[in-house]
Amino acid sequence: MIKIIIIIIIIIIIMMASCSRSEPPSPESPPAFSAWKWHESAEEGYRVFAPPLKTSSSLNVPTPEGDLKVPVTYFRTGNDIFYISSQRRRLPGPDAALLEGQARGIEGKFKVGTITREPFTRRGCAGLRLYMKRPDSYKIVELIATPSRMYQVVTDLASETASRRESLAFRISFFTMEKCR
Repeated sequence: MIKIIIIIIIIIIIMMASCSRSEPPSPESPPAFSAWKWHESAEEGYRVFAPPLKTSSSLNVPTPEGDLKVPVTYFRTGNDIFYISSQRRRLPGPDAALLEGQARGIEGKFKVGTITREPFTRRGCAGLRLYMKRPDSYKIVELIATPSRMYQVVTDLASETASRRESLAFRISFFTMEKCR
C-alpha cells in the first residue's frame, strides 16, 4: 500500500511540474493523466499505471537463448506506444549477466542507431536501462529481473525530442508482484 501511495505522489509531482509552465499546452500534447488507470496482470505478475486502452498480442523478444515468443501488452498515448513483455526466467545465473545477455540480444536486433545503457534498481530488483536513438523513434527499454521472471518495460517515443513525462510516469509506476531482495 505504501508503494502505491509513493507512486501516486511521484505522478502528482510530475503532473504539477508539467502544468506549472507559463505557456499553454501545444495541440500535440499527450492525453492527461486523469484518463490513466491501474492495469494488473496476475498471470505475468505486474501492475502499472497506464493509458486506459490496451491491446495484447505476442512478440519475438531477443533473449540470451535466442528469440522467444512472449505475451506483450501495448498502451498508446498520442504518438507514443508503451508496452510490457515478460517471460519465465529459465536460465540460472546472476541477474546482471542475464540482463546483459538480453541487452545484447536487443542490440543485435536493432542494428541502426545508437544505444546507451545504465544499470538501476527498482524496488530491490536488478535492472538495465537502454536508451535507443533510432532514425524513426527513441526507445527507453527497462529490463528487470526477478527471481522467477524477466521483464521488458518499453516506451517507444516518436522522437528523441518528444515529451518524456508520460514515459517516466509509465516506467516508474511499473512494479512486480514478486519481491526481490
